[in-house]
Amino acid sequence: MPKILFLPFLQFYSGHHSVCDSLAEFMKQIHPGCSIEIVDIFSYRSRIAEEAVSRLYLAGIASCPEIYSKLYKKAACAQKNIDQRRYFYEWFFLSAMKKLLEKTAPDLIVCSHALPSYLCNVLKSRGELTVPVINAYTDYFINDLWGVRNIDLHLVPGTQNRAALLSRGIPSSSVIVTGIPVSPSFEKRITPKENEKALILIAGGNLGMLNDYQLLHAMLSTDCVTFYILCGRNNNLYRKLKQLGKPHIVPLSYISSRDEMNTLYSCADMVITKPGGVTISEVLSKQVPAYLLPPLPGQEEFNAAFLTEEKLCLNAYATLDFSVFPQSLSLLLSNQEVLTACKERMAAYQASLYDCRKAVLFMSENYLT
Repeated sequence: MPKILFLPFLQFYSGHHSVCDSLAEFMKQIHPGCSIEIVDIFSYRSRIAEEAVSRLYLAGIASCPEIYSKLYKKAACAQKNIDQRRYFYEWFFLSAMKKLLEKTAPDLIVCSHALPSYLCNVLKSRGELTVPVINAYTDYFINDLWGVRNIDLHLVPGTQNRAALLSRGIPSSSVIVTGIPVSPSFEKRITPKENEKALILIAGGNLGMLNDYQLLHAMLSTDCVTFYILCGRNNNLYRKLKQLGKPHIVPLSYISSRDEMNTLYSCADMVITKPGGVTISEVLSKQVPAYLLPPLPGQEEFNAAFLTEEKLCLNAYATLDFSVFPQSLSLLLSNQEVLTACKERMAAYQASLYDCRKAVLFMSENYLT
C-alpha cells in the first residue's frame, strides 16, 4: 500500500491544510488503496514554538500590518538565487524533518507550504532523500522560501508562476498549471433557487475581518440584499451577528462540509472576501463574481495584485470606500454587463488550467508505481 505524506504548516486550519485535503480527496478517488497522512512539522519539533509562531503571526497582521508586510517582502520576496540557504530553518527544523520522514517512510511527499518544501529540497540536494517531492502552491505567487531546484513536480496556480519557474531553470515537464487545488466537491453543479433578494456570501470572519465593524455598519444599511457571513471559528462574531436580529444578515458558524460550501457558492450572486488563495480559487472554480476587501499583509497583497491585473475581481481593493458601499453594491448587482464580463474572465482562466484530477492521476501513475 503506497503511502503519501502531505506537509502543510502549523496546526490551525488554513489554506495550506485545505490544499492537502483537496489533493488527498482526489488521490483517494483515483488510488483508493493508498495511505494518506497529513503532518505538521512542528509536531516533531516543538508545540510551544508552534504556538508562539501562530500568536506572533496573528498579532503581527493585526497590530502592525505595514511592518509585517515589509518584513515579509524582505524575507520572502527579495532573493534572486534559488539556492539561497536558510541556515536558521535548517538548524531549527532539519533534524525534525529527518525524524518525521524516518517514522512515516512515505512513497510520495506533497508540500503545501514553503518551509517543508525548502527542507525537503535541502535533503534531496544532499542525497539524503530520494522520495519524489511535489510542491502544491497556495497563493498566486511563489515566495523565495519554497524549495525549487530538486522538487520533482510543481502544481502552480497560473501561467505567470510557470514562467517564473522556467526562468529559474526548472524544466517545463516538471510544471503543471492546475490553479490552487480545491475539493472535488466543487465540481458538482447545482441549479440555485431564484431568490427575491440577491444573496451575497461574505468570507473572512474567522480572522476578524469584521471586527472593526466598518463593513458591518455598511451591511446594516443595505437591506436590499441578504448577507450570508462565514464566521468560521470566530464565535464572538457569530454571537454578535445573531444578537442583531436582522433577517438580511445571516451568520454561519464553521462549515467543514465542502458540499455545503459548494451549495453556498452556487446560490451566491457575489462573494465579498479578502484575497486568500484557496477562497479565491474556490470562487474562481464556481465563477462567482468576487468583490475584494483589503488584503492581509504578506501573500494576500500579491494575490490581490494578480486578481486586479487579470481583472478576475469586480473592484480594485485600493479604491474601497465603506461610506459609499451600499451604493457601490447596488450599482454592481444591477450591472449585468459587468457581472457577465467578470464571469467570462473567470471561465477563461479556469479553461486555461490543467484539470486537477488529471494532475493527480499523473502523480499516481508516475510516482506511486
